[in-house]
Amino acid sequence: MRPTRKLASIVMVAFPIAAAVVVPATTFGSSPRASRPTAHARPQTRGTSAKRRPLALPDRLAAPRLSGTAIAGNTLTMSTGRWTGRPTKYKFAWKACNKHAARCKTIRKARKRSYKLTASDVGRVIRGQVSAINPAGTTTAMTAASALVR
Repeated sequence: MRPTRKLASIVMVAFPIAAAVVVPATTFGSSPRASRPTAHARPQTRGTSAKRRPLALPDRLAAPRLSGTAIAGNTLTMSTGRWTGRPTKYKFAWKACNKHAARCKTIRKARKRSYKLTASDVGRVIRGQVSAINPAGTTTAMTAASALVR
């Protein structure tokens, strides 16, 4: 006996995500048979990854340090120190302070890791400031004071 074609019917197929599949109804003997759902009806499981913890602010493990001799004309260099929180960027600033390392003022245009001491720095002490930056935010740390600039 040859199968006869009836009107198309909609068959709901239950998967984790319900999908409607249009299946032409055919008669094989007495009951219609539905075909299996197509691959595109199944949920995608690729690209799933483990959840990551939110990134924390950088936290200082070791303070930044100055290197160099505090004599006008010489260059002081500061390290970044050591940080947790995977900093992606560092910013630098230099401060000129009184001989007691108090009342510090930011030295304008001194934004690099190194700073060349000038005649105006004589009689002062110099401190460096490092800002560690990551997507969670910014944390700042200061170096110890240099010797009195001569």
